Parts: sequence; C-alpha cells; structure tokens
Amino acid sequence: MNKRELLKDTNIFAALPQNVLDIVAGEMEKVDAAPGDIIFDEGAVADSFYVVEKGEIVISKNLKAGRQKVLAVINDGAVFGEMAFFSDSPRIAAARARVASILWKLPRDKFADVVGKHPREGLKIFSGLLQVAMDRLEQTSRELATIYETSRVISSGKSLGAISTAVAEELLVSVPSADKSAVYIYNEFNEEFESPGLPEIPASLTFIAKLAASPSGLAMLSSEAGANLPDFLASSSAFAVAPIFKPNADAASSRPSGFIALWTNAERAAFSNANLLLLSSVSGQFAEALENLRHREEELNRARLDRSKQRY
Repeated sequence: MNKRELLKDTNIFAALPQNVLDIVAGEMEKVDAAPGDIIFDEGAVADSFYVVEKGEIVISKNLKAGRQKVLAVINDGAVFGEMAFFSDSPRIAAARARVASILWKLPRDKFADVVGKHPREGLKIFSGLLQVAMDRLEQTSRELATIYETSRVISSGKSLGAISTAVAEELLVSVPSADKSAVYIYNEFNEEFESPGLPEIPASLTFIAKLAASPSGLAMLSSEAGANLPDFLASSSAFAVAPIFKPNADAASSRPSGFIALWTNAERAAFSNANLLLLSSVSGQFAEALENLRHREEELNRARLDRSKQRY
C-alpha cells in the first residue's frame, strides 16, 4: 500500500482533496519496527504522530514498582501519538511494537506547514484527531466505571468463589458482545485452575503455558491461543483470556495465579481492542487483591474449623 492509499483509508485524512493528500503523503517518513522496538518513550518530546500501515502498537504508561498499564493497542489504519498536535508537552505514555510493524510518521513541523498553507483542510484533520482523542477518553471512562464496580465486589467481604462469580457477571454487563465470562483461580493442592460451576483445568494443559508466555498486561485472543484448549473455549466462536499474575511476577517464567475469560458462540464474533484492554485491567485489579482474598478465606475457614471443634 502506498502512502496516498493509506491516508485515504484513514478517517482523519479521508475527506481531504487529492492535492492536499499528496502534500501530506510527501511529508511522511516510513518507520519499520521489529517486535519490541520502542517508537517513543514516556516523557519524550512529542514532535510527531504516526499512522499504522501494518502491525500492532502497544501504548503503555509506567506505574510504581516497575509495572506498566496498557492504555491502548493500535492496529492497521489507526493513528497514535496524536496529542503531539494539541500540546508540546512531553509524551504521557510510551509506544512499542508488539509485532513487526510498518508505520508512517508525520513530524509536527511538517504538519504545521501543511496547515499554514491549507487552513480549511488542516481544520478537518484537527477535527479528526480530536475525535480520536475523544473516543479514547470515552473508552477510559467505561473502563474506570467497570473498575469501580469490580472493586466494590472485591472488597465486599464475600468468599473468593462468590467474588469470582460476581466479577465475571460484572464483565458481562460491561462487554455485551460476550455470552459467558469466568474467573479461574489456581489451586496449588490439586494443581488445577478452578471456577465456580465450570470444569477444572489442569495446570499441565499447554493452553496454560501459552497463557503464561503471553505479554504481561495484554489479553490473549482466540486467534493467538493455539490448540489444546479447555472444551468451553474450544467450542466457542471467539474468546479473550487475560492472565492473573502475582504483582511483580515475571510473566515469561511464572505460572499465572489465575485467568479471566470472555467468550461467545455468536457467528462472526470478535472482541474489540477496548474489550481486551478492559479485561486486562480487571485481571490486574484482581491480581492486586488475590493474595489478601486468599488469606482472608484461610482465616475464615480456620475460624469455622475452630468453632466446629468447640461444639464437639
């Protein structure tokens, strides 16, 4: 695909006349990115924005203790780094290639030249960029609402099984395209993953190893999962699974403490990037609370056992 065709297929440029498209295309620079390549770091000068011709770019923000929060996953035909044209502040997040990617970079100064010479068309581009920013803000708002509701569930004082069920039900409200949802927790005594009302999953299943090796913070799609799946996922039309890792655990070498799954049997179904990011956020939230939940459950079971002994 040449630059002009790519711009025509990108919403923010689609309405531009041919002569302006040619000018913008002429100012864009090709960037080939290998898996893991950093496109820009958090705090770097925001001097350009990018259009993805082919590939996948992960936008993430650094948190405390060396952890990261995935904010967005950018795919073919989408733009990222657009805030460079609204503010000259440093980048608020980092961008890296998840897979081999082909990008086109538009420097800020070159864009300013185009706008200066073609203000009417420049306003159309700005409007498109603003819509992209607003869509991402809306996605963040939905995610925050879900995180708030699941945090209430997690802090409810209920059993771990009841909390797992309630979190799964909350996800079905937030992701209407999913038919089913489940939270599976690893049981070290029988070396299986368990979820209320669903079959146990052996830790030896290759699906678990695949999940453990998935990039930290990102959900795994059905297209990435491979074979040897649990039956309820193998029979679905589409699914997404996010691992639950202990905080600061090395996802590449650790068995997950659990996982959260969404799946559907609808024909031609697929989960959006927004769904995957939401699922990953909830799994991270659950990971932070899991050890405390397990400890509380052990204390409750111990107290029940003590009361039972006292009666006899």
